[in-house]
Amino acid sequence: MKVKLSQAVKMFFSSSSLEMVFFEAVANSLDAEASEISIDIDLKAFGQAETLVVTISDNGKGFTDERFAKFSKLFDVDDGRHKGLGRLVYLCYFDKVDVESYYEDTKCRVFSFDEQFEEDAAKITKVSSQKSGTTLTMSRYTLTKIAKQDYVNPVSLKSRLLHEFYPVLNKAKEQKKEVTITIRSVIEGHESLRVLSSKELPDLVSVDVDSPVDLFDKLKLSYSIKAVDAIDTSLISAIAVDNRSKPLEVISKENHPFGYEMVFLLVSDWFNGKVDFSRQNLDLSDGELKTIG
Repeated sequence: MKVKLSQAVKMFFSSSSLEMVFFEAVANSLDAEASEISIDIDLKAFGQAETLVVTISDNGKGFTDERFAKFSKLFDVDDGRHKGLGRLVYLCYFDKVDVESYYEDTKCRVFSFDEQFEEDAAKITKVSSQKSGTTLTMSRYTLTKIAKQDYVNPVSLKSRLLHEFYPVLNKAKEQKKEVTITIRSVIEGHESLRVLSSKELPDLVSVDVDSPVDLFDKLKLSYSIKAVDAIDTSLISAIAVDNRSKPLEVISKENHPFGYEMVFLLVSDWFNGKVDFSRQNLDLSDGELKTIG
């Protein structure tokens, strides 16, 4: 890369959180049309943050020549849905990301992504017939501590990944395709496992919504409301942006009804690209947000 990566990381991801590492890795796997994604978290102790190792693997297309060329150049994107920066967040937390990727049946591309990354450093070898897929191994954690235990907790990560990728998981369900994200952790000798599957999602009802201003080609509200045990009470209210979701408060927290699992998802082509480069904030004016709400 011609851009100095350390400066780009600080510029675009200065206010990131560790969970964004998982978001960006899963997003890249989904872009590669993966249907099976595995996240493995290994940590000797919370007081030894430097021992954190995260391994993320998938059965996607792999780093083909085209995909690797795009990976190697910041801002190299095909459309407004992509920003071409997400992988930089890895370097906020790990000094090194080792990548092993199989593609086109007989090719394997191996490289390390770090601040000295150069496109021509990748090694390509011929292998016997091998299913496509990619494995990222992130090591040498750079911070002195992990800010929140939830960031490496499979229970919390499953919930956060569901919220972040509800649009693409719901689309897979509608197309009768199953996408699974398996999250495993071994922390201080204790193992935990959770699986997120598109098949778990409720069937959403969709209705067209009239907008009071001429901002949208079409605005659709997809929703589901079903009774559950009080302990399973949940609410997802969000805008679908670039196959991800960004929170939009339609019911204030103090008015959340107990005993219901509710999903409200606003969908419009107009929303695509309406996030900043780090995907942390919606790129909408206060007036636009008020109108949508």
